[in-house]
Amino acid sequence: MTDRLLSLPRALWRGVTPLGRAVVSLGLTALALARAAGLVELAVVAALCLLLVVVGLVVVLLPSSVRASLWLRPDRTSAGVGVQGRLRVQNRWPVSLGKPVVEVPSGTATPWVRLPTLRAGATHEQSFVVPAPRRGVITVGPVLYRRTDPVGLFARRVSWAAAVELLVRPATVELAGLPVGQLRDLEGVASDQLSMSDLAFHALREYVPGDDLRHVHWRSSARAGQLLVRQYHDSRRTSAVLLVDTRTDAYAHPDDFELALSVAASITMRAARDGYDLTLVCGDHTAGGSVITGDPTYALDALCRAAPSGGEPLPDLLARGLQAAYDASMLFVVSGTARDIDELQRVVGLVPSDLWAGVLRAGVGGEGGLAEYAGRSIITIGSLAQLPVAMAEVVR
Repeated sequence: MTDRLLSLPRALWRGVTPLGRAVVSLGLTALALARAAGLVELAVVAALCLLLVVVGLVVVLLPSSVRASLWLRPDRTSAGVGVQGRLRVQNRWPVSLGKPVVEVPSGTATPWVRLPTLRAGATHEQSFVVPAPRRGVITVGPVLYRRTDPVGLFARRVSWAAAVELLVRPATVELAGLPVGQLRDLEGVASDQLSMSDLAFHALREYVPGDDLRHVHWRSSARAGQLLVRQYHDSRRTSAVLLVDTRTDAYAHPDDFELALSVAASITMRAARDGYDLTLVCGDHTAGGSVITGDPTYALDALCRAAPSGGEPLPDLLARGLQAAYDASMLFVVSGTARDIDELQRVVGLVPSDLWAGVLRAGVGGEGGLAEYAGRSIITIGSLAQLPVAMAEVVR
């Protein structure tokens, strides 16, 4: 409590405008000279300055009751595509609020919005555009009410609404398809693993306590004189692992890292359309399994938050990805052209032989190219527009 009381004068002094400081200084100077020289005129000046200060403090510190909410439609977008923001303000104070000025920070921009006069109990909605020039996470808000006195001696910011996040996804390009990998069947491919519930019938076996009665084959059970249940082959979908190298030394320029994320986002979108099970390993973030199947939201959100860092070496990243998706049939490694090609080849050499693998190297402005190492594709991308052509060559 004592700390709050001591911090209040400091907070008030930070809210004094240059004009307010001039008036305070003038009043103190006039008061000192009036007491020293006995001039009534200077005492009047000091009294007027004191009156302005008191009135300004009362107006600025007078409580008000405003309910505000801030939201974005949509709350996710792509780089270069702005979104619509909405601010709803309700004046719950019995006194009108005259043309309040609110600040809505959105990334690097700090727009000031002047609202119309809010009468007692009135509600107003204000729309604005939030720019999204680059991939990343933009914090929009909090909504701050800039409260001042009529003369402009004091200014105070009051928080009306909490901040919200805008996720700006990497730019993407449409891909015609992805490599087939070792398994490719959107309806499921029968494996050697046995399951109690799937598509491909395998055999009948004796009932054991705990088996689902729905799988009892009653006709065979009647002939055999004991309960028999159906057993199936476990079916699998095409499963892919996408590794994104986030180490700073892998990219010669920050734009190369952005291009790498756009490559990863394009592969993610194509995998979602094809119904693949996709596991994304991007830096410290791992998302995968059925969460990604058909819904790339989690993977794209992770790419929004990705940032270059020290990160772990590629072999460790590979081990973590294969551990997260033990039944994967294909592997993509996205890195930068600053990464030594020999190192990428060594990483590819660690991939199991029954797993399709491809490496994509991103370097803005560089020449595109396609090479192979030990039967594995190594693609160099100089721009996002080169990705569909290169991927079509790999698929073919």
